[in-house]
Amino acid sequence: MINQLNKLICPYCRKDLDFEETSLFCHQCRRNFAIKNNLVNFSPDKFFDQTDSRAASWKKSEIEQFDDLDSYQELMSRPYFQYLKSKIGQHILTLDLKNKNIVEVGAGRSIFAAIFDNSNKVILIDINEKLLGQNKNKYLLVVADAEYLPFKNNSFDFVYAIGLIHHLPNQAKGLQELKRVTKSDGRIFISEPTKWSLNLIYYLGRQLLLKILGAKALKKLIGCATPYESFIDLNKAAYVFKEWNIKKRYLLPLRLPPIKVMDRIRWPIAVNKFLEKLPFVKRLGTIVFLDIFPLSQDRGYGTAYEKFILKRLFKKIIEKYRIKSVQEFPANNLMGNHQEVFANLGVEIKKNDPGLVWNFCEFDYAKPKDFLNDLNKLNASYFAIITQNNKNLGVWLHRFYHWLLGRNWNHGKIRNMSFKKVINSVKDHSDLKIQEVIAFDVPWFILDVYETGQLIKRFLPPGLSSATIKPSIFESRPFSLKKFLAHHFLVLIKRK
Repeated sequence: MINQLNKLICPYCRKDLDFEETSLFCHQCRRNFAIKNNLVNFSPDKFFDQTDSRAASWKKSEIEQFDDLDSYQELMSRPYFQYLKSKIGQHILTLDLKNKNIVEVGAGRSIFAAIFDNSNKVILIDINEKLLGQNKNKYLLVVADAEYLPFKNNSFDFVYAIGLIHHLPNQAKGLQELKRVTKSDGRIFISEPTKWSLNLIYYLGRQLLLKILGAKALKKLIGCATPYESFIDLNKAAYVFKEWNIKKRYLLPLRLPPIKVMDRIRWPIAVNKFLEKLPFVKRLGTIVFLDIFPLSQDRGYGTAYEKFILKRLFKKIIEKYRIKSVQEFPANNLMGNHQEVFANLGVEIKKNDPGLVWNFCEFDYAKPKDFLNDLNKLNASYFAIITQNNKNLGVWLHRFYHWLLGRNWNHGKIRNMSFKKVINSVKDHSDLKIQEVIAFDVPWFILDVYETGQLIKRFLPPGLSSATIKPSIFESRPFSLKKFLAHHFLVLIKRK
């Protein structure tokens, strides 16, 4: 437990704490926080930001609602939530977490902490002391505000929050805190109700009933429900985690009105198991899972394909221009771990004076001109920019397809580095010129449909795979046709 206490800081001034027998003391803001058994109490109700009366009132209401343990237990026992909890548990188990530092934010009476391997160190945090105190003594329990997490930066390998964000007055602040305490190679999992689903109808109805009947009457009808809830803003989440991957998964498209009588009916669960297999329907799911992790981690979907492309492309360039060393700049690792690929090609990865500097879809630059100027400062003979063909219909079908499946693909700033803009910027540059342009990539929409494949797999010829589609159908086509079909281009640039 002492090792876990070392992760704690004062949530209000972010300074280190001194450990005493029954408390933690902050010398900076002179606050004292009690420790009793395995529970550390940062007394969030005493230190709410009084300059924001709405947020303070919101959080006090949350504490009062969840003080009613019987009402909370009744809510969690309903079939809808039982099914949801089983899905969350299954998802967490797929992550295979061992010897990790883990925190559940907004844990309440946690049902997920027990599923982790015993080698993990788990901390549970919630704003409600009464609810949090229901957990076993084997965990470190922390009473604190999720918008002011009392942990040092980069403390945890895995951070998860189940149904928390829609309870926060300042969602962006809560999301930033989750990000802050997660290690650079860590992972975040969030489960939240969605807005664009049946939830919106129920939410508007509840707000109307709240005004007509009042909070007490509404609680009798619905059960445990806080009046200030708001849906997670997925655009806000995408902005906070713009440097990370966000994989979205929707589930439970059908939900009856969330009142006690209707929420206890079991047949919608069986219907949902069928609806969740239909991509266009499950996009309207009442729950969304957000699996968030840094770009440097293997993304799973498409990574093998991207390594295939990387090897095929650069093999030609390395042989043709006798490249001995390479460097990725900036190292966004969008193609996964490329070191193995280049090692197999017999070239060295070199930070200083490489023969070739390359980049895959760099989207941190607002203008290609700025990117080219930074490239020009590097002492290399050749520069390879892999960029996107935004004029290709397949690109737009690709984005639409993944939107329907609930996947989040950050294409926003990639438009700034589109093929046409890169080409024009090189032509205008005083020190650089275009050496060669290579069109590649079968339209991704074809691969999307194939690799997802569940709906049309039976119609495909035996033995047909994405590995055979790429070279046979696309790469042997004339450049003029590939230019129209290509999802990506490689622009090879040389100094004048």
